Amino acid sequence: MDMFNGIIYRATSPSKKMYYGMTLKTLDGRKSRHLKNTINGFTLPFNNAIRKYGIDNLKWKIIEEYSNVSKPNLISLLYEREIYWIAKDNTTNKEKGYNVSPGGAGSDIFSMLSPERQKEVRNTISTGLKKKWKNEEYRTKVVKSRNTKSYKDNQSENAKKQWKNLEIRDKSLKAFKEKIWNNPERNEKIKNSLKNQKKYKCPYCSVEYTKGNYNRWHGEKCKLK
Repeated sequence: MDMFNGIIYRATSPSKKMYYGMTLKTLDGRKSRHLKNTINGFTLPFNNAIRKYGIDNLKWKIIEEYSNVSKPNLISLLYEREIYWIAKDNTTNKEKGYNVSPGGAGSDIFSMLSPERQKEVRNTISTGLKKKWKNEEYRTKVVKSRNTKSYKDNQSENAKKQWKNLEIRDKSLKAFKEKIWNNPERNEKIKNSLKNQKKYKCPYCSVEYTKGNYNRWHGEKCKLK
């Protein structure tokens, strides 16, 4: 029976800041991907570090290695371990590292899966996280770590940097349109919700509106006043 292999790796720059990642490739293969993304103009913190110091001036190390007969199970485990190491060394803190998220979203791995496998992996991760969330000690630790000004500022700054990347922005907008705006079930719920809202009749244009639209555009603000 074939086995699937994966690793958790760490890269440390001359400034001692660290980056954690995971991959089903070899470490050299993942390094090549990071370099390619940097050359192609990616501007995430780790790409900027590679651009500043040079990829060979970073210290690369395999932290953990795993094997499994099930690729989804292996990926789920790698997600969990990546999240663990990022949290352990607090590498989403821009003073300590280059990770821009808590982990668990390795694009080089996830994009290799079929839509069915991606759904299976998401479900496996979701089940595992829900189980961990029931642990009061774990839940308290996570909430405490994310309810700090430094964490919120760091997340905000990282989101702004990513939004400047046209490729990331286009993918985000496409996903938003597909999952939100073009979701028939969501649109039907909104439609029914609007039907049940109280309407206010504008004395100037004689049209009825929901309270929000009335206050914003009509009444004393109506163009026909």
